[in-house]
Amino acid sequence: MARTLYNCFLYLVFPLFVLRMLTRSLNMPGYRRRFSERFGILDTTNLKGSNIIWVHAASVGEVFVATPLIKSLLTNYPKFKLVVTTTTPTSSDLITQAFGDSVFHVYVPWDLPGSVKRFLNNVEPKLLVLIERELWPNIIHQTNFRGCAMVLVNARLSERSASHYEKFSSIASSMLTSLDIVACQSEEDAHRFISLGLSPKQIVVTGNMKFDLEVSATLEAERNEFIESSGLTSRFVILAASTHPGEEKAILESFAKVKKKNENSILILAPRHIERCDDVSKECFSKNWQVTRYSEKMPINAEHDILLVDTMGDLLKLMGVANLAIVGGSFVPHGGHNMLEAAVWGVPILTGPYTRNFDEIAKLLVSSGAMLQIQPELLSSNLLKLIDDKDMSLRMSKAGKKLMKNNRGSKERTLTLISNLLG
Repeated sequence: MARTLYNCFLYLVFPLFVLRMLTRSLNMPGYRRRFSERFGILDTTNLKGSNIIWVHAASVGEVFVATPLIKSLLTNYPKFKLVVTTTTPTSSDLITQAFGDSVFHVYVPWDLPGSVKRFLNNVEPKLLVLIERELWPNIIHQTNFRGCAMVLVNARLSERSASHYEKFSSIASSMLTSLDIVACQSEEDAHRFISLGLSPKQIVVTGNMKFDLEVSATLEAERNEFIESSGLTSRFVILAASTHPGEEKAILESFAKVKKKNENSILILAPRHIERCDDVSKECFSKNWQVTRYSEKMPINAEHDILLVDTMGDLLKLMGVANLAIVGGSFVPHGGHNMLEAAVWGVPILTGPYTRNFDEIAKLLVSSGAMLQIQPELLSSNLLKLIDDKDMSLRMSKAGKKLMKNNRGSKERTLTLISNLLG
């Protein structure tokens, strides 16, 4: 009955949802491309007769988690074909960039009964791997009905999300009990899932897979080559990553104060959404900054103040170039972004007060001494402090690397669970 009401509501609001997506496509044309995939209409000729593992990674954050796991699945299960679904154009581009034709990539179907049914008829997965908390009633119900095993990996559930699910306890309980395994990031997450009706027998605490991020020898070589070719060897590099509207202004004002005391400094500015780069560039030019774009692949000379990152998939490499990292989405009430891309390189981190999406990681980084969590008005003073205090920066660098090393292992524990499900 609850799912019937959910479906009725979904059909009522669906036209508004499509309108919203088409509106978003005015800035990001990717939202109106491959539209039929969202209705489960696919050409799956190349999948016929294959055993399928379906991995769903909704957005950029989930793709970050899924990428190392997908690489391992491709290696460990060469007789299976991997179907990888995403929700956003940006995450779609990242999957295509990382894997090309080695996986079958499409958009996930909308959670409409017909769309999900068409998708499952076309794909016929043996195992569904969901990343973090991507739970949709019709996808879960129909996948379970077909006898497909399901595992929710790197699962997290904040108090806020748990209270939201409690309002729809019937649907939430039905979804959770349909899952074979929930691999949680922490004991706190596990307790919240149990409070929603999940059996403790279905739960395994595997840790946070984000800590399994590693810098490959190839990536390190690319980083070193970029430093040499771009002329950054002698520059002090501050990288502001995944910034949102309202953050660039504060960052640019802080950088201006840094520049007065350290003329050799340069800011690498990477907006979270690259379609905003034109607006961000105008803001930089309005303050008389000399800006070059990463996509132009031009040498950076002494006159350049800012390198604007207008490409996808390069942030991890560029993080290795930085002497200090500012992680955005945290100086405005967005919830923060992944700080571990800086920690894996041993780059000291500054972040704002709004980190609810990465609450546990933020606490670990702060308590270990790898990150400073500050108010926006204190950004410039802390930047100057870290530039001047090399011993403090070195301690933060070592703390970040140590934290990453001590928390690895979630991916291997998750792969063991998947192996058990596949028999």
